[in-house]
Amino acid sequence: MKTEPEKITREKRINSRLTSAPLNWTVIEKLDKLPRAVLAKAFRGELVPTEAELAREEGRDYETAQQLLERIKTGKKRLEQETKRGKHENY
Repeated sequence: MKTEPEKITREKRINSRLTSAPLNWTVIEKLDKLPRAVLAKAFRGELVPTEAELAREEGRDYETAQQLLERIKTGKKRLEQETKRGKHENY
């Protein structure tokens, strides 16, 4: 990680190069689109390994979101049934 003086020095070098170089509008337009491109890649999960990829590399099971949702629904139904049975047994 760079220290603050190193960051400032780097920024000054970049700024001096940009101001001394002829303007290249294609580069400037691409720079404007860069944050959107990075954000789009982030939402697609392309910037870091996914949990599924990590699980495969580590040789462990991975539960998809759909599988997790089904497990939660099943558990909720079971809990509701047990609660209903418990209430009926108390009367």
